[in-house]
Amino acid sequence: MSDRPPSSIAEAPENPPGQGCDDQWYVDLVADCRRIIADARCDLVQEAQMRILETHHKLGIRIKDSVLGRGRPKKETNDKRLRDLARDLGVSEWTLGACLRFARQYPSVEAYLAEVPTLRALQAKKNSDGVSSFSNIEPLPSWHETVQLLFARQQAALADHRDVHEVPLIIHAGADPLPRELIPYSVWDLAATRPSGYGSHEFRGNTPPEVVVQCLERYTQLGDLVLDCMAGSGTTVDVCQVLGRRIIASDIKRWRPDISAVDAENVTVNEPADLVFMHIPYLDIYEYTTDPGDLSHMKLTDFEEKLDRIIAHVSEFLKPGGFLAILVGDVRKSGLIDLTAHVSMVGQRHLKLWDKAVIVTSNPGAHASAGHDNMGLLLDRARRGNYLLRTCDTLLVFRRMP
Repeated sequence: MSDRPPSSIAEAPENPPGQGCDDQWYVDLVADCRRIIADARCDLVQEAQMRILETHHKLGIRIKDSVLGRGRPKKETNDKRLRDLARDLGVSEWTLGACLRFARQYPSVEAYLAEVPTLRALQAKKNSDGVSSFSNIEPLPSWHETVQLLFARQQAALADHRDVHEVPLIIHAGADPLPRELIPYSVWDLAATRPSGYGSHEFRGNTPPEVVVQCLERYTQLGDLVLDCMAGSGTTVDVCQVLGRRIIASDIKRWRPDISAVDAENVTVNEPADLVFMHIPYLDIYEYTTDPGDLSHMKLTDFEEKLDRIIAHVSEFLKPGGFLAILVGDVRKSGLIDLTAHVSMVGQRHLKLWDKAVIVTSNPGAHASAGHDNMGLLLDRARRGNYLLRTCDTLLVFRRMP
């Protein structure tokens, strides 16, 4: 008999293995999932396809609503992972991952079935003979076909999005030219004066356009899709327009008309992104909005947990081989908070840490924002407090491995 874990709940054992656990939320999750599977078994014997789809969707909803589906903050999960749940249910981790994707993409089985004809057409387009691998099966799709169709939109976008999207280059009147030569080293020394015409210098903590240029030139090509879910005053938007990249920009608050007002953990895209760029708040040193869900309102523990959920969410929109770039700086409170290290650890729960660059500026006031241009005051505080004035940020680059 094969030791391969079942690829469908229809193949799951009657009494799947389980292990003792002191975490009540996890005990309840296992019990609920087992109950969902058991309730469906009488119909599975009769091969009721609709019941199979509904059962996989219910499992996905139950997992999505648990802490496992919300970014796995270690404080809540005690380091429990999807593979632990798969083991205790006697199914494969791959199956539970597909259930979770099913529930995240579709609010109900009926919503999925309404899209099946479109998804089958996309699947057929992907095949060289123009025929879907499942096109001769009955109108109601099987679970195995459903798993294929869940990736149909992403696969179709991967196949042709570079060919069909030609992005016009937009020249911003009065904007300074951007330095486009790749920097081959891990320390990027920015010019003393920030290039004008990209984002707003009045926006506190605005992103240096040179950093965006380096990310676009190194990790994307013409016509590629970039997602910036913390777009602020729109530096990434402006640089993408000049360099011929498509951009989806959002922020928890709409700072300008071409930026959507969406919390980063709720953002959606219709095709995989080549690059996700985020310049995150540096804890609560400056509150950008009054929204309690804003990262800039949070202390370190809550900040880390929400960032974990955000990275888990946006990672799903990265194409295989795509990159997530996060610009972050350390914070001084009563002492130094190594925020870069915290962000690095959170990112590595979901993606491979690929690279790191230190961003140095000899004139922080010219790059940071209004309110940070009094270098004399900052230097005086540093001298009186006997600490080093921070004149660098860090770019952390993560990759979704192919």
